[in-house]
Amino acid sequence: VKALLKEAGISTKQCVSSVSGQSAVVVRVIEVPKMNPAELKETMNYEVERHVPFASGGGGVITDYVPIERPEGVADGQNMEVLLAAAQQDIIDRHVEMLFAAGLKPVAIDVEPLAIARTLLEIGSTNAEQPGHTVAIVNIGASITDVGIYRDRLLCFSRTLPVGGDNFT
Repeated sequence: VKALLKEAGISTKQCVSSVSGQSAVVVRVIEVPKMNPAELKETMNYEVERHVPFASGGGGVITDYVPIERPEGVADGQNMEVLLAAAQQDIIDRHVEMLFAAGLKPVAIDVEPLAIARTLLEIGSTNAEQPGHTVAIVNIGASITDVGIYRDRLLCFSRTLPVGGDNFT
């Protein structure tokens, strides 16, 4: 990475990086009953156990969540959507070590479905988009395929599938 940055003439040291992976990173949009932030914090402890396959595996897990605020809001009696992200601690540690070894100073570590949406949805944006506009981004890699569905530029579905280009060739 250090040689690549030098070859490309990139001299900045601060960076924002993203992580992904079928078995080490989980990004889910989940529905929970409408609640206040304190109740949501308590509820998310249980939701992590339900949605993250490696959360109870003994190793360290980094988790974060944020309520998704749709333009139409959440009516009384309806469920609210929450973006949940979890990653295995050792994967993040190795990723950050690689960035330091390349002479970079990470400002943030993002998850791939959000990073790719920020890039592609901003580039392809138009002022004519109507509320409810939905976009799918499918990233076919060698061994995995990432699928993200975004409504109003907000993630509403994300999955990593264990099928990629190698399977087709």
